[in-house]
Amino acid sequence: DSAFNGVLQVKNDYDFTPLSAVTFEWAWVRFASADGKQKEQVVAQGRLNGPDIAPHAAGQLAVPLPAQWAQADALRVVARKGSETLLTWVWGTDFAASGDKTGRRLGTPAVSQTGDVIVFSVGKVTARFDAQTGLLQTYSRDGETVGLSGGPRLVLSRPLAISQSDPTKKAEPEWQEISATSDGVYLFDSPRLVNKVWVDLGVAVQDGWNGFRLEITHDGQNWETVYKGTRVFGDGLDYVFPPQAIRGLRISELAGVRATPRIASVKVAYEAYRFALPETGAVRVTSGTATDPVTGRPVVWLEAPNAGGLETVRWVLREDGALTLDYAYSLTGPMLYHGVGFDRPLTDVASVKGLLRGPTPVWQNRQRGPVLGVHEIAGQGLDGLPEAQTAGYYADPHWVKLEAGRKGLTIVSEGAKYLQLGARLTDFPTTTVDFPETDIGFMNAIPGMGAKFQAAELTGPQGEPSVAQGQYSGRLIIK
Repeated sequence: DSAFNGVLQVKNDYDFTPLSAVTFEWAWVRFASADGKQKEQVVAQGRLNGPDIAPHAAGQLAVPLPAQWAQADALRVVARKGSETLLTWVWGTDFAASGDKTGRRLGTPAVSQTGDVIVFSVGKVTARFDAQTGLLQTYSRDGETVGLSGGPRLVLSRPLAISQSDPTKKAEPEWQEISATSDGVYLFDSPRLVNKVWVDLGVAVQDGWNGFRLEITHDGQNWETVYKGTRVFGDGLDYVFPPQAIRGLRISELAGVRATPRIASVKVAYEAYRFALPETGAVRVTSGTATDPVTGRPVVWLEAPNAGGLETVRWVLREDGALTLDYAYSLTGPMLYHGVGFDRPLTDVASVKGLLRGPTPVWQNRQRGPVLGVHEIAGQGLDGLPEAQTAGYYADPHWVKLEAGRKGLTIVSEGAKYLQLGARLTDFPTTTVDFPETDIGFMNAIPGMGAKFQAAELTGPQGEPSVAQGQYSGRLIIK
């Protein structure tokens, strides 16, 4: 901020090398914009010899403050020893990294209602809302629906309860055994809420590893993989995935190191207490026209207190077609994750980039490594990057852009600590991380990641569930 005097506190963790053997390259930078019109710019840059700080000692590094440093979005410092890059740090300034730059005027925003649908429109931009729930139904641009819907809604997950009979163990859910309707397929008569499946292949310790593919369906025809892998006896028989209503599941591609296993039994469960939303009053939806207090230009608005489990929901459509959402919710107690989310199927997304800490995901107890900048984080066929639907959590999101042809969109975020993009597949029990059912979310807490033989909460304080305290609020701008 404006009080920064250029002095950084530095600690030398080397055992034998003084920091004078290290050089520090500094740069004041402006990030690329979401629309691509502005490329990354270096406002000022230089190189410093490291201060003479002995091993395991601490000191200061003074970074120059050129006259134009206040115009920068961030300070980037790269530590090098010879030709080896040691570490990179990026600290954001009080920049307007929202990327919310007013675009070309499309017309005068209008609001109308037909039956149970409230419609915002300006130019070729249209947003439709459910007049009863206040949730977004569709968002269209240039006659093309971009797929964002079903939000905002509060998503949360509480940690597993402790077993009443054995305080050293987690409580078991109420399992319901199900029967196959055909070979490996288990269809339900009606949608059923499920977040955990128990698959017993009837194997013993001497059978070695065994594996299969687990898929779920919402309509009985289209299938989505939630697990594909192998385990050995003793690794556990339960497989978790985001809580959701499904029409059935399918188990296929059975394989084993000694012999092909056969399914002995399958059970499903839904741990309702973990995902229950706080009690709120009835949803009250109102809409109208107004004047933007900042620009003085006309806007249309919709307010829906209690919509999606949130205390505050206010939508505004501007003259340039930007759709703004202000939201707030209150929450207390231990949580694995909490935030707001939307539905936006991600299978058609060619690439995702954003101004955030990247390019790799983070977990609550594994935050180091990613640095603030514009990063490509997911996509189809991109070397080293996950597909969007299995990407994960990313820290410090300012904007995110989904490239999907004419169905692409940009979402600017203010206030959320993390971006949720899709859900990772189920893995080993202690390295499987909880995700909400939403396709894209803006979170204030995320789970920790465990290790092969340690659950996340046993890795240290940072691996324990976060504790929600009070009200959380934010703003999203959809373009």
